[in-house]
Amino acid sequence: MKKIIIHAGLPKTASTYLQKKIFPNFNNCCYLGKFYQEDCRDLSKILMRSLECSDKEFQHEKSRFVHEFSTLDGKVFLISEEMILVDTYKSTWQEKIRRLAVILEDVDAALDYLVVMYRDPIKASYSFYVECFSILRKKFPSYFEFVKYSNQAKIFNYKYFISVVSSCFSCEKIKIYSYESLCLLPEGVSGMAKDLGFSLSQESKIMDGFENQKKTTENGYFSNPMSIREYLLSFPVFSLFIKLIPRRYYKYISSILEKIKIRKGVLVKYEVTKEAGFILSVEEEFNRRPKCGKMLYKL
Repeated sequence: MKKIIIHAGLPKTASTYLQKKIFPNFNNCCYLGKFYQEDCRDLSKILMRSLECSDKEFQHEKSRFVHEFSTLDGKVFLISEEMILVDTYKSTWQEKIRRLAVILEDVDAALDYLVVMYRDPIKASYSFYVECFSILRKKFPSYFEFVKYSNQAKIFNYKYFISVVSSCFSCEKIKIYSYESLCLLPEGVSGMAKDLGFSLSQESKIMDGFENQKKTTENGYFSNPMSIREYLLSFPVFSLFIKLIPRRYYKYISSILEKIKIRKGVLVKYEVTKEAGFILSVEEEFNRRPKCGKMLYKL
């Protein structure tokens, strides 16, 4: 029987680097996206359509993914898509996790593992806020307001996050790895590959050529330049309009608007308070690490 591994993020834990440099180099594994191999189809796009479509479209989109997967030749497949755990105007990350569990029940393959990378929740949530600042700035003008009021920030409250994921997947199927370990330890990436049952055709460390570096000061990071797309998405009225656009058309329009920059990046102050730590349940060092029942995966 075929086996499938899903890498779902978390965002801001080197997902892009893993997708480009690491996952395609797993031996005896067919990598299906993002940044997929030439001999494999990018099923991550089809999967995301089924996760973010309307309830009315869900059965159709689910059937399409199941059919596409059934036509693949191979034994072990890996799909990587950090947007599974990112809220969009189409769906929340909680709903996408629930839908993912439903879809995998119908796929002609056994779920081998659901892979999640984690890092210090304060650093990860701040990095995410900086990355999406142009979109979040109107609703959440400060990092603290983002942590306190947004649904998205709940993925960095690891106690809550694991409660959602473990309600859909058994703990035995959830693999959790430390971002810091993969970055700093020489055996970090190869250790993860071995733990998942693979070897690397090319040895690599995440720190070698790491991407997504931001301009920084002692007070914080600078956000990305604002695009027309991000400017429009910061208005709630526009988000209501987006929900009426089919996903296949929205992606095309979005890619065009994303290329047009209208404002330079701004400094996003790094203002970490004890209350922010309390909201994310990181008042103790032990709570900075996600736990699934009695299981804690750490390299």
